[in-house]
Amino acid sequence: CFLRTSEFVPFQGLLYGDPLTRPFAIHPTITLNNPPSGPVSGNVPLNFSASTTRPSTTIAAVDIYVDGVFIVSWPAGFPYTLNTTTFADGAHDVRLVARDNSIQKTSKSLQRWITFNNSGQSATVGASATTGTEADTFTFTLGASGGDVREVRLVQNGRVIAADDGASGSVSLKGQALGAGPSIVQTEALFQDGSLVRSSPISMNITRQDTTATTTPIAFSYTKFVQDDAPFFVELPASFDGSLADATFQIVSAPTQSTISSAITGPVRLITPMTNAQGFETMTFRVTTAAGASALGEVTLAYTTLPPAGCPADWDGSGGIDGDDITAFFVDWQAGEADIDGSGGTDGDDITFFFVRWQAGC
Repeated sequence: CFLRTSEFVPFQGLLYGDPLTRPFAIHPTITLNNPPSGPVSGNVPLNFSASTTRPSTTIAAVDIYVDGVFIVSWPAGFPYTLNTTTFADGAHDVRLVARDNSIQKTSKSLQRWITFNNSGQSATVGASATTGTEADTFTFTLGASGGDVREVRLVQNGRVIAADDGASGSVSLKGQALGAGPSIVQTEALFQDGSLVRSSPISMNITRQDTTATTTPIAFSYTKFVQDDAPFFVELPASFDGSLADATFQIVSAPTQSTISSAITGPVRLITPMTNAQGFETMTFRVTTAAGASALGEVTLAYTTLPPAGCPADWDGSGGIDGDDITAFFVDWQAGEADIDGSGGTDGDDITFFFVRWQAGC
């Protein structure tokens, strides 16, 4: 509508914020000096510099993100010390976003994968191939070490697409389950103490190709930790050939402490927990194609009951999360006063829930 009201050519009437103005932006430059080349632990200095050639403009700040979560805004030219002990072991997506002080706040980002290792936990992933078509079969080798492993699962851009019990496993997927185009996959290991560790990523590139359903689908089972006061999505991971549009995902047994939205079908479900949902429960599903129906897949839902405080894992009330919170928690746990999951008693599930919240940070 705006362009139609312009008397002359659209180029003379660009609006701030219009996507068409982006090519005319003068982007900052940002450099991470001496980035970590291997696993790191404790406090890690991030030495970065940023600048811009835009006239009368300077760098306002550099925003730091870890795994997509905002950490801090920091002045350019000053090193920032990242406390890796507040994160799980494993590979993390660290991003630095430099933004200038113009009204548009033009930005430029820099991304690095950095592996944290403070407790000796690790995960690995291997792929039979990293390129192919949607009709091809890809086999992934999953592994984890450094503790009592509950399960290992394959995640693609953060979503669970396959899983196996124990500290190691091998899963096979049709390229159709990955989808056409580039993506990254990782092993995500769930330890019995609730910690989640991800491996270094593998880049995949799948080519579009029509497939016909010829083999029986395979449904995978895994555990989903959820905060019990907000709706959440649950993946129904499966491997099958044929078109996704021709596959049917059926909930066989629904959870009793949550309701499932009927507005969303397919390989994910939108679930809303009921008031005071707690502990563990399971839901089962089946995938059906023209080639047959899968065995039942099972999703174990683990509800975490959060205290009213804004940072539930800040157990000692210091205003942040560190090793002292773990010590304080276990003192209360041994005294029977650490019912963080709201089950009415103190047991091993409370340890699991505490570590999930502790690693999530404030």
